[in-house]
Amino acid sequence: MSEVVLDIAKLNGRTAKSTLRELAQMFYPRPLYLVGGWVRNALLGYVSYDYDICAPVQVDEAARMFTEFGANPHIVNRRMQTLEVRYKGCILQYTSFRTDSDYRNGEHTPHDVRFTDDALADALRRDFTVNALYYDILNGIVVDPTQKGLKDIKDRRLRTTRAPEVVFGEDALRMLRLLRQSAEMKLTKDLPAVMACRQLAHLLESVSAERVIAELDKLLSADVTYPGRDAAGFVSANIEALSLCGFDEVLFGRRLDLTAARRRVVEKISPEGRLTMMLHWLGFDAAGAAHALKGLRCKAKRIKRQCRLLQGLDDAVGKSYSCAMQARLTAAQKVFCGAADDASAMACLLGLEYKDVLTELAELFAAEYCESPLVPYLTALKGRQAAHDFVTENTLAVTGEDVINAVGDPVRTAEIEGVLAFAVSRCGVQNRRDDLIDFIGEYCSRG
Repeated sequence: MSEVVLDIAKLNGRTAKSTLRELAQMFYPRPLYLVGGWVRNALLGYVSYDYDICAPVQVDEAARMFTEFGANPHIVNRRMQTLEVRYKGCILQYTSFRTDSDYRNGEHTPHDVRFTDDALADALRRDFTVNALYYDILNGIVVDPTQKGLKDIKDRRLRTTRAPEVVFGEDALRMLRLLRQSAEMKLTKDLPAVMACRQLAHLLESVSAERVIAELDKLLSADVTYPGRDAAGFVSANIEALSLCGFDEVLFGRRLDLTAARRRVVEKISPEGRLTMMLHWLGFDAAGAAHALKGLRCKAKRIKRQCRLLQGLDDAVGKSYSCAMQARLTAAQKVFCGAADDASAMACLLGLEYKDVLTELAELFAAEYCESPLVPYLTALKGRQAAHDFVTENTLAVTGEDVINAVGDPVRTAEIEGVLAFAVSRCGVQNRRDDLIDFIGEYCSRG
């Protein structure tokens, strides 16, 4: 088994180290391990105070030993070999080494649980290799029974302890956990695990709605689980993976199209806002969102708030879109000598599809919380200019002073420069100073 040295005192302080060593000493010569999340987080540089301990000692005997030593153990589930231990202010979850098998009908609790004294057998029942690392409290070393976990920590890779089809088949929620832990700890998902998710997405239908929404919430807030780690990009990537793996259709009955622009939105907004935007992008109105959230067993208060947020977003986007389109349509009508009479002309002028304008507007409105309805639209347009080789105000052959002299009204400078840029880019007007000044005069004469 692979091993590496780790000092708990540097991570959780001398008091925690002393308390854990006292408990480990009473198990001697049998080892007592910290296992799972604490070990993984310590090796990745995250601080954790969730102490999961385990040993090759059956739960009844372990409870007796803890009691004799002055700790306060409470058997949580005798069949699953688990108990809770309270000692000197620490709360620890103890589990005997065991093997799990015979999972039925999507249940995450195995029907066949057997005690073992083999660390590898205990490790292989776990989900991911980085969660199957054992810290020997007395010796101060991390033991890697699978001989994969330490390498995966170094490579920042998340892969299953066994064939992913087997691991996910035992508990389908592990597929969502793959996305969530990848986002929380900035780990790269193993390709075979992702492919297995695509094949087994339908198994999520057998998982209880309460477990699903709890895991989804953790995914949406994964970048705040460990502050200061700048994990927003991993959150957006793994929300996108919901669709890539087909989880969106299983959970919501709809496809989630997370474009690059939408990923940027996800990275800018709060976890609560992320769920609102997901519902918006899935095409739900308030009534549809309420039905979907009820299906996930969300509480009534939360459903009401999410629907209010979604309705507010829809209203704001609709209002902003209407104002922005009307303002630009007016300019387009003038450029086309009044020939443009609908929004399609505006889309033609900008070189954009109508639906793309709306989509971009919705995303940027949510991301920037702008007060002016024109700001997100103009921001979207600015981002598109380079891709479509637009002539911008800065590359016009006339200066702001030229425009003021031609118009006689400094307030209209920005408007005129915008119209000139569109005229040169899409209407065949030459980007020459004299031609542009003539165009300004013709434009202003139309009112």
